[in-house]
Amino acid sequence: MKAVKLTVMVGCVLFLTLSAGADEMPWFDMENCAFCKHIGAEEGLFEHMHTEYHSISNGILSVTVVDASHKEAYDRAMKAMEKVGTEMQETGVMPKMCGFCMTYGGFLMTGVKNEYVGSEFADIIIWTSDKPEMVEKLQAFGKRANDEMAKLRAAAE
Repeated sequence: MKAVKLTVMVGCVLFLTLSAGADEMPWFDMENCAFCKHIGAEEGLFEHMHTEYHSISNGILSVTVVDASHKEAYDRAMKAMEKVGTEMQETGVMPKMCGFCMTYGGFLMTGVKNEYVGSEFADIIIWTSDKPEMVEKLQAFGKRANDEMAKLRAAAE
C-alpha cells in the first residue's frame, strides 16, 4: 500500500519539467513544496524521520526510519502527500514542488522500476534500471539527497 502511496505521490510529474527546473529551486522545501510541506506541518516529524540513500549495482535503495513516537504523524503526512498525487492525476494541474520531488516524480515517469519493501522498522524503496545512464542518474540523485539532507539537518540545529 505504501508503494502505491509513494508512486501516486509524484507519479504525474513530467520528466522534461524535472530536467528544466529541478536545479533552479530548493532541493527540499518543507514550507512551499506541495508534498514536503506535509512533513513540515507535522510537529517534530522531520527531527524524528531519517532517510538515507545507498547505491546498488543497478540503482539505489532508500531507507526511511521513523521514531515510534512520530509514526502516526508520518502516516498522516504520507496520506496527505498521496492526496496531492491523486489530485495531480485527476486535474492534470502540477503544484509547486521542490527539486527533490520533481526529480523523484521524473524517475517514475521514465520507467525506472521501484519496489517497496515495508517492515515494522523501516520503509525501503529499491529503484532500479537496466539502462546504465539511468543507473548513473539514480545514484547521483541518491548522493545529492543524502548531501542536501545533511545540510538541511545542520541548518535546523
